[in-house]
Amino acid sequence: MPEKIKNKSKYGHRRYSLRMQTTVGGKWSRKYKNSINCRKPHGFSQRQYCKYGRKHKKTQKNKNMFIL
Repeated sequence: MPEKIKNKSKYGHRRYSLRMQTTVGGKWSRKYKNSINCRKPHGFSQRQYCKYGRKHKKTQKNKNMFIL
């Protein structure tokens, strides 16, 4: 849910801004991401996540291993 935050401008007027409370990495929870079976993804979003999201994470880990 969006959360209202009160801000004051330099003239003393109140401004309201909306901040979305999301987990790191988007709207999907970490538990949901771990539950996706990339050998048989269900639906378009899961297929795209397996195709691009997981591949990106693996390459970052490999890069860190070479630096050490």
